[in-house]
Amino acid sequence: MMINRLIKAIWLFALMAIMLVVQPTALAKHYCDKYAQKIDQLQAKQRMGYSAKQSQRLTQQLIKARERWRECENTPLATFKKKHKYKHKHKR
Repeated sequence: MMINRLIKAIWLFALMAIMLVVQPTALAKHYCDKYAQKIDQLQAKQRMGYSAKQSQRLTQQLIKARERWRECENTPLATFKKKHKYKHKHKR
């Protein structure tokens, strides 16, 4: 009886430890998806064909979006959020 409780406690502890490791990673992937979608949108716009000036602007936006996506994928979520905090623009 005592051994069964001990085994259940160990399994519960192991399950909770796994959840703590896996959950932040899944949240980070979900959070970084918006950057991947932005890359897809910019690539679709590039395929449509624009003037040379607009094409250069889209290329610069694409480079910036890729850098953000890579940074989001490779840094801890809390650190990334803190670094790229959304700043509200106050209207007057």
